[in-house]
Amino acid sequence: MEVCSNNNQSFTGRPKANKILTKARDAFNEVLPELRSPTKFEYDFFENKPKTKEEMLELNDRLRFVRSFLENIYKEEGKIGYFKSQIGLVKAFNVANCYEFAEIGKTILRMNKIKNADIFALYAKSPNGTIRNLDHGICAINVGKSRNNKANPAPFVAKPNTKIFDMWLNGFIGKVKNARKIYRQIGLKDDEVLMLKPLKTLEPDNKCLNRVQEEFPKLKILTNSNV
Repeated sequence: MEVCSNNNQSFTGRPKANKILTKARDAFNEVLPELRSPTKFEYDFFENKPKTKEEMLELNDRLRFVRSFLENIYKEEGKIGYFKSQIGLVKAFNVANCYEFAEIGKTILRMNKIKNADIFALYAKSPNGTIRNLDHGICAINVGKSRNNKANPAPFVAKPNTKIFDMWLNGFIGKVKNARKIYRQIGLKDDEVLMLKPLKTLEPDNKCLNRVQEEFPKLKILTNSNV
């Protein structure tokens, strides 16, 4: 599996944040319904997954094309071109892995005033201190700058109340302390602690977000009246 201002924003200070996350999930699913992912092939709990190895390989080919095309767009058009094209390409080819799910989720949340949304890889720490990669990327909210260090990324034990927004995993929204059961499905063991590792990503500025909104207005779920 290949792996999304106000830096004091908190969910206690802004009671509408949970509603925003739910609406963001609905908007994602409306714009990108039943999005396919080749990495779901190995997990039985997914309903919308490749049914055969051949289908999984075909989806991988589509995903490689999307990523290669986006890389070229970024070289030619910069960040605005990248972000305005990503959702359209993923929609046209109906394919994404966890990284695309996380990055698009981050874009939607940033567009809707969740400014501390970012993308992380999931890791697990055992009681003896062994750290292993769970090979999965997610969007998390309100991780402090000292831990979200993209210049020198390192896994850290996630705070129990850190919010997770995981569209790849059936649109899971919840706190780290309540995520054990859901991530047990992808390999987290009962005696392990969930860790996050910052991922180096492109950062969408307001110009990028405005361009995405022009292309996909349904992803803008907030107005001045409901902020």
